[in-house]
Amino acid sequence: MPGRAAETDWSYRHGVTETANARKIAFATFVRRALEDARAMRAWSGTEVSRRTGVSRQTINRWVRGD
Repeated sequence: MPGRAAETDWSYRHGVTETANARKIAFATFVRRALEDARAMRAWSGTEVSRRTGVSRQTINRWVRGD
């Protein structure tokens, strides 16, 4: 279509993972790093992270595992 950038030129698509499995792995990595930061910088336990975020420990653990 004239005047439209090709799909691959869209800046917001840069670095976006394309497969469901790759997205799960990327999200699990993000959650793992965020938990490590919370534990290191704030000395929060997994329970404290859960309490402060309103997300159950079970859900956080599933995210970390990539389930």
